[in-house]
Formats: sequence, structure tokens, C-alpha cells
Amino acid sequence: MRSFDIAAQPLATALIAFGQQAGVQISVSSQLLKGKQAGAVQGELSLEQALQRLLGGTGLTWRQQGGGTLTLEPAPSIAENQAEQRPLRFADVVVMADRERKQGETTIDRRTIEALPAGNGDITSLLKIHPNVQFDNSQLSSKTPGEISPANISINGAKFYQNAFLVDGMNMNNDINPGDSQHNLADGVPGRSQGLALDTDLLDEIHVLDSNVGAQYGGFNGGVVEARTRKPTRELHGKVSTQIARSEWTEYHVDEDERDNFEGAGSGTDYASSYQPEFSKRTYRATLEGHLTDDFGLLASFVQKESTIPVHLYSPNNIGKSGYKAETRDEERKAQNFFLKAVWAPSERLDLEGSLTYAPEASTHYRNNALDSGYSVDSGGLMFNSKALYQGDFARFTQNLSLSRLENSRDSDRDDWHNWRMSADKNWGVGTLSAEGGYGDIEQRQDAFDYKLVADWNELNLIGSRHLLQTGFEFRHQKYDYERLTDSTVNAYSLLGSRTCASMPGQGLCHEDLGQYVGTLTRYDQGEVNFSLNSWAFFLQDEIHLGNLMLRPGLRLDSDDYMDKSTLAPRLALEWDLFGDRSTRFSAGINRYYGRNAASWRLQQGRSALQHTYLRNAGNGFNWVERPQGSDTQFAELDIPYDDELTFGVTQQVRDLELGLKWVRREGRDQVMEVERADGSYAYTNDGKSNTEVLTLTLTPLRSFDLWGTRSSGQLAADWTHHNTNHNSYAESIEEDRYVYYRSNVIHIGQLPPINYTRDWTYRLTTVTDIPAWRLSWTNFFRYRAGADTLKRASQSVNGYRAYYDKSYGNAFSWDLRLAWELPTLDDQAMFVNLDVYNVTNRSNASDNSNISAFYTSAVYETGRQFMVEVGYRF
Repeated sequence: MRSFDIAAQPLATALIAFGQQAGVQISVSSQLLKGKQAGAVQGELSLEQALQRLLGGTGLTWRQQGGGTLTLEPAPSIAENQAEQRPLRFADVVVMADRERKQGETTIDRRTIEALPAGNGDITSLLKIHPNVQFDNSQLSSKTPGEISPANISINGAKFYQNAFLVDGMNMNNDINPGDSQHNLADGVPGRSQGLALDTDLLDEIHVLDSNVGAQYGGFNGGVVEARTRKPTRELHGKVSTQIARSEWTEYHVDEDERDNFEGAGSGTDYASSYQPEFSKRTYRATLEGHLTDDFGLLASFVQKESTIPVHLYSPNNIGKSGYKAETRDEERKAQNFFLKAVWAPSERLDLEGSLTYAPEASTHYRNNALDSGYSVDSGGLMFNSKALYQGDFARFTQNLSLSRLENSRDSDRDDWHNWRMSADKNWGVGTLSAEGGYGDIEQRQDAFDYKLVADWNELNLIGSRHLLQTGFEFRHQKYDYERLTDSTVNAYSLLGSRTCASMPGQGLCHEDLGQYVGTLTRYDQGEVNFSLNSWAFFLQDEIHLGNLMLRPGLRLDSDDYMDKSTLAPRLALEWDLFGDRSTRFSAGINRYYGRNAASWRLQQGRSALQHTYLRNAGNGFNWVERPQGSDTQFAELDIPYDDELTFGVTQQVRDLELGLKWVRREGRDQVMEVERADGSYAYTNDGKSNTEVLTLTLTPLRSFDLWGTRSSGQLAADWTHHNTNHNSYAESIEEDRYVYYRSNVIHIGQLPPINYTRDWTYRLTTVTDIPAWRLSWTNFFRYRAGADTLKRASQSVNGYRAYYDKSYGNAFSWDLRLAWELPTLDDQAMFVNLDVYNVTNRSNASDNSNISAFYTSAVYETGRQFMVEVGYRF
């Protein structure tokens, strides 16, 4: 059984959709297709059932050729037709290319998801096979292999928090604080771009739009990543499994300068789990699915991922100073997916779907070299999705409705943070300071109501052209809440010297027995900040076919009631099928994409009002003086960031190979960035910009390669990227008047080259081999990347300017593989084992610096050889 969703339309275009959704090749003379209409094909159907519905009334039938290709021909007599239409049998073959899709669209289907090394089972980790996707340098860090959070990605050079992540067509972005993952913020909680950490076991396919994105999609500067959840099977089926990864099965690569700190799992870093020499990860999965009636089905799934990371709270250089060095704790990470989906087809014209996803996440942390510093972070949330698809007489109408609540909160053991001066009584720290306490409790919530209506109108023939018109409307209501549950202070101590506490104006905040007083105090008041906004969008596009030429002009209008701005995004894509047989196709496009404005920028205005910083020193007679701070930006005054895109591409089929070449140019403007002013205050501006060029090449077999009883498929992909930007994220403050010395020139600090999400080139090779006689599937993923280019700060200034120089690390090669083996037991049941091996050759790949601003920094390496095993039973 396969899932089909093909509208009534001309048979020629319907066959393209059928070939893509069924994963088969179809051969037919174009003369046989003229003037023929195909019926609608929707639901879970066998290949025979789908073909019967597709070809009903056309006078055509099918014949299966060697290798699984279907040939269409005029139907013979009834008796002959019954003799020829034998059951169709196709082996499950992974095809990496979407043969009939347009350039810029990629679908990773269920079979491919199951074949690829799964990692932590998150969506973005599978996108490493995509040539237009770049990853965070720290994603594979050998220091932190115990983490389970989804990876952040950049598509075509856009900021990693400016992608649109969708579940079954509806938004699942975390807009609370997607661009800041720091743990050392007193008034903020670390976030990430995806609101829900969905396990790939829930997914039927992952649909990626990286360029020439249609008008139906908005709210992004990078690309669209849509996770489409599985539908229940026709028969009753289920699966249970457990997956394990451990530090004992992992090879570490660590800079020699950090070896002692790493093995002691502690250093001067912000939080203890910056080093993870020990960890244990476990994933449990269980699924039950089937149809209760012919037209009603249910799927229920549960996934739990957990990781235990033992950490030392104090650095090895504390040995001999105090008993604190011996203290260890277990940090925990946990992510759960409770998923329930129902499908109902009450009539041939109407299909209904509904799903409920509860995906909470929790993690515990300890700040390094600090007393009583434990805290926990809660994220993830709840999402309800519904979909109604109605095939009318003139159009197919799709309505989606979604309700969601996402969280990004912190619960601390202590409310106040103290930076003591190192002394005999305060001796657990590193350097001149000993820290103690926490930053208090914060709750953050994002509630959303989403509605979307899309109409795909029946084909219209007009003056020799065919038109496939699509119109749509979206409405979204969002509410954001930030609440500080407790008053909190951050105290920085200075030495009293010969002074006494009595000489200090004000009350308290002085310890004569310790010889210290609070010189700088930042107070965070208990309070709440919230706001809501309504946004709406209209879109229109027309796919026009003129002979062998396809044009797709479109417009998208977005507006909301907070920014009080409307944006009109033009989209235009074209494809020219040179010979009319899809063997040679040229494509091009010119498009504008308007991004989102993260709630963090808006919430910062209210958070700043809860924050007050005071200083005292000899210069002001030790009286408290409030320091100006925070952002005075009125967020509604900012413009909405956008990217302008220009693309050209060609696709050429040579026998059973498809060669694709694509060039994309992106210019990002009006990007929001934080600027630090000379008086110490901050402001958000639209001064951010970026320029990116990406050239990608793919070579894909269109059918499997059969040899000695095995069947293989795969893809070769390469990309060359040139990218520059004047800021890495909105969470990084750029000093407004700071100039630096770089490459023999004095430049503004914003002109330094980017240090993350950019590799000059990457070559990828993916192969999937099935060996039926051994019930074995073998997948290989080879990746060869340009060395990481980053920056380091020089130890000495040049002509009075802070100086930086380039630091490049060698090219990186990695080989990941999956061996999947099944042992049949009862009828249609089997035990299975999946063995994933990452970095098979245990190559030492440097990916980053430990700290760009420090004079002496060490290299950060990717994880060495690592094993991950999943054992389960399906029925």
C-alpha cells in the first residue's frame, strides 16, 4: 500500500505525479496522452488500484517491463486485458532524486528515511545529504556527543533562525528565542529554531524547498522544511524498538591543550557539560497502527529519547585546594513524542485528517566552578493539526487548522548570582573569581492559532495555453508571554582594601569579614511581559504551460497588526522542456522572500524595563549610580528582513542517469541585528545584510543498479558556496563604532568574514544497497568538505586596533554507514537490527576554535568513530 494524492487533471501531468509518488518509471508515447483526462487518485492504495483509478476511461492499459518500468499502451479486448494486467510487484528501491519535481524541491521519502544513518532521529540531521544545507560548526563536536537536540541549519546562506519548519503544512517554528543558544543569560533562556523535536520515525517524508519557492510559502529567508507525518496502514501493524549509544562506543578527538580539562569534565567554561567524556543515550520507540473500518484509520506512536551525562562541577586545577573538586552530578536530557493521528474518508470527494502531538523536552544543567548552580530548561510543547481535503467540481480545496503551545522556560536552584573575589573562604573558582548561585526562574510561552485555505483550481485551457491556478489565504493569531517568577540579582564583588563597610553608603552588600563589597549590581525584577499579534496572508500563483515552456508567476501579500506593515513578495519560476520528453530541462527564477520577526526582539523591550544595573566606586564616592542599558528600539519601527533570489539551472538525462546543475544567488537586506552604542546601550537595527552564491551539482541514477542478486541506488552531489555577512545572528552584538585590523587593513568589525554555517565546498556520495538473500540493507554516506575557515584574535593590537587573523583547518572527510538486518519470524513479522557507524575511519576533523576572542584558543574537533545500535520487532 502507498499513499497517493493526485487531483483530477490531464493524464500527462497526472502520470508525472503518479511516477513520483509510486517511485516507478513510466514509458508512453505522447500521442496516446493527447486530450485524455485522469481521474483523482487519493488515499492508501495498492499500485494496481491507483493505476485503475488513474487510467479509468482513458482506453489505456499498462504492461510491466524488466526493471520495473511501466509501459502504457492502448487497451486490448477485455479478455486480453485481464490476462495482461497481472499483479504489479516492485522492489523497495531508494531513489535520491525527484525525477519529475522542479529544481529547488527535494523529498526524502519514508524508504530513504529508514535507510539513512539516523543519528538522534531528528529531522535536520537527515538533511546533511542536501547540497544547499549548511550546518553549525559545533553540530558534531567531539566535546558534546551526549546532546540530543536537533541541529540548526542554514539554507543558501540565510540565518539559521530564518527557515520555515512545518508539520503537515502548519508552522512549528520557535519564535521565542530561536537565535540564541547561550546558557549564561540572566534574563533569557537558550533556544533553537525548531519548536518541536519530532522523531523521524513519525514521518512519511521530509519535503525541502531551497529555491524557486512558490507563493504558498512565506515567513522565511532561507528555505522551507516540511515534515509530513505518516498515515496509518490498512492492516494492523506495529513496532517496538530500543536504540543505544554510549561513550564507551565513541572515539573522542580533543585538542591536547584541553585534554586535562576534558578528561576531568570541567573547565572555565560557562556550564559543566561543555565537556562530555561520559554519556549514555537511549531511545525507545513504539507504534501501533491500522484501519478500524474501510475508511477510518488510527496511528499511535510513542518515542522517548534520554541522555545521561556525568559531569564534574569543578575544574582539575582545583585539586588540592578544597573538597569541592570531588563533586559530580548527572546532567539529564529527555525528549518525548506522544503522537496520535486519525484519517477518515467519508466519501470519494472528502478526506479528513487530525493529529495530536505532545513533544515536551527537559534538560538539567550545572554552571561550571559554581556553588548551588543547578537549573533545568523546559522546551517543546503541544500541537493539534487538522486537515480537510475536498475535491469539488471546479477545484480541490485544502483547509488546515492548527493549535499549538510551545515553551522555553528555566527553573534555577537559586535566584541570585554572586561573583566573589577569590579568597581563602571563596576558593573553588578559577582565576580571580569564585561564582555561586543562579539566575532565577523564567517562564516563556508561545501560543498560536493557525488557519490555511488553499484552492487548486481545475485546469483552464486558454488560447493554446494550460493554466493551473492556485489561490490561498492564511490567518495566524500568536500570543507570547515572558514572566520572571522571582526577583533576582547579579552581584560583582570588589576588594575593600583599607576601607570598611561603614564607609559604604547604602545598606548591606558588603562583607567586612571577607574584605569584599558589591561594586556592580544588576537587579531583575519579578514581572511579566506579553503581547499578541494577528497576521494574515493572501497568495496567488498560476502555473502556465505553453508548449514545452512552463511559467509560474505568483504574488504573496503578508501583513500583521503589530508591525503595521504589508509586504508584497513577487515569485517567478520557469522551466523549459527542450525536447518535450523531460530529457533536457532549463529552469530559472527570480523571487523575493520576506522573513519573520522573532518574538525575542519584541520581548526584549519589556525585559529591559525589568532590568536595572547600578555601580559604585571611589570615583563617585561609593554612591550607587544607575548605568544606562537595554534597547530603546521601538520594534514596530523596524523593517521586515528580506532575501532577493536569482536562480538558473539545467537538468539532463543521459540513459539512466540524471545530471542537475543549479546556481542560486541570494542578497539578504534589512536583516535585524543588535548594535552596541558607545554609551553601553543596545539597539536593534535593520543594518544587517548578506550575499551568497551557491552552485550545486547532482548526479542521480534513475533506476537501480542490479548485480549478483543485489540492488543499489544512490546520488552524488557537490556544492560550491561563497558567502559573506556583517553579523552572525541577532544575538551577537556588533559594536557600532568598532574598527579592527584584518589582512593589513582597518575595517569595521561587521566586515569580518562569517565564521559559521559556511564551507567553501562539499562533496557528498550516498549509496543504498539491498541484499535480499541476506535480508540486509547497507547504506553509505561519504562527505568531503572544505576546511573550516574561522578567525582568531591576535594577542597584540596593531596601530591601536584590535587585530584578527584567519585560522583555517584541514579538509574534513567522513564516512557514515547503516547496516539494517531483518530476521522474519511469523507471517509478515520480523526482528530487526540497525547498526549505525559514524566516522568509520575515525578521522580527526577540526571544525572550529574554542573561542574567537581569546588570545590562545584550541581547536574543536568532530566526534571520532561512534557506534549506535537499534534492536526491535515489527508486526
